[in-house]
Amino acid sequence: MNAIPPKNDLKPGDSYVQSFARGLEVIRWFNASVSQQTLSAVAAHTGLSRAGARRILLTLRTLGYVESDGRLFRLYEGTSQIQQLVIARNMIKAAA
Repeated sequence: MNAIPPKNDLKPGDSYVQSFARGLEVIRWFNASVSQQTLSAVAAHTGLSRAGARRILLTLRTLGYVESDGRLFRLYEGTSQIQQLVIARNMIKAAA
């Protein structure tokens, strides 16, 4: 497996999609201690503009990865499906 280069070495191009990376950064920020957050908090933590964070959160909501009550955003079913795939892969790998 290839090592991930330091964040400041990553540049948009054929092998790196910056908007996708930003979306993953938003997902990674949610965890047990940060289960729901406002748009402003997501923007501040990830270094995105409010507009950029809003577009990513709304895209993730449309795809089923986050849900929102209008003010607070939280992870939703789509992220659980990804987690289940990773767990299943690791179980198969361990059994091999």
